[in-house]
Amino acid sequence: MVITKCVSAKEIYVEFQDDYKFIAKTQYDNFKIGNVKNPYDKTVHNIGYIGIGKYTSKINKKYTKEYKAWQGMLERCYDEKQRKNNPTYIDCFVCKEWHNFQNFAKWYEENYYEIEGQKMCLDKDILFKGNKIYSPQTCIFVPNRINVLFVKSEKA
Repeated sequence: MVITKCVSAKEIYVEFQDDYKFIAKTQYDNFKIGNVKNPYDKTVHNIGYIGIGKYTSKINKKYTKEYKAWQGMLERCYDEKQRKNNPTYIDCFVCKEWHNFQNFAKWYEENYYEIEGQKMCLDKDILFKGNKIYSPQTCIFVPNRINVLFVKSEKA
């Protein structure tokens, strides 16, 4: 990051040197010690980032449903241990749009529903059998009991 404007030691503006060129307002002391966060840093499984928008990963120090679903999806696709334990996720990936948590959370909010007493699952296979991509066009929410039926039928 580089300083682009200096009003005082208590008010400087820094620009991150990446594709997004995000500008953050901070204090010089924070800049010196590298304590300025870039919302476009790929901090979740080296591919996902929080981005800028209304959605947050935590409320009252607890992860939100949207964040847990997003993080879990990225983990299934990009965590070596996860893929080793679940070979069905080998070659699976997340569309670039959903690398940004803000985009995923908006889709989640628009598509998530609940059925009383049912755990809901994000699914990429039901609409398109054998699908390997998580995206707005390929994913739906389904009750766990339905999702498990599809998982069992694929193993048979």
